[in-house]
Amino acid sequence: LATSPEVAAATLKVVPGTGLDVNELLESVTVTPDVNGDLLDFALTNGDGNTAVKLINAYVDQYVIYSTKVAKQSAIDAAKTVRQQLRQLERDGQRDSQGYQQLQRNLDSLRSLTSLSTSTAQVISKATGYEKTKPKMLIALVLGLALGLAIGLGLAFLLDALDGRVRSPMAIADYLGLPLLAVMPAG
Repeated sequence: LATSPEVAAATLKVVPGTGLDVNELLESVTVTPDVNGDLLDFALTNGDGNTAVKLINAYVDQYVIYSTKVAKQSAIDAAKTVRQQLRQLERDGQRDSQGYQQLQRNLDSLRSLTSLSTSTAQVISKATGYEKTKPKMLIALVLGLALGLAIGLGLAFLLDALDGRVRSPMAIADYLGLPLLAVMPAG
């Protein structure tokens, strides 16, 4: 639910003029559950810090509204199913059965849940500021230099190993399997 397009679309209606579409907003939002799974941490990446704060706060608010709506709709759907089961038991003449009584209690609970329509999620704290991040240039430079040097040396050794040219008189003798008798100087 936290990364649903419905939440993103509602957020963009609340915060217009961002230049983002639903998919771009969803790509910029990160939702991380905590270890216990009871809390969600929302984060947003955007070039403008003030816009990021507005967007993430609106996004969290829209998530609360949407999750409440989904929970209420689930209770309504469950109540509808229970009513159908109750009608079936009535048709079968089992109005005095324990199953019928239990379903009736379940229906009453679902009605109460639907009428209360309490939020299933709540915001613990909203974003009040933003943190600028930038790439770590020194680390990137050192890693790039080391990686480039390693790749360059590896390619040089590979090309030398694959080169089939004969470079010395001893290499000719080894290749032919014959003894070297004499070497004539170039010139």
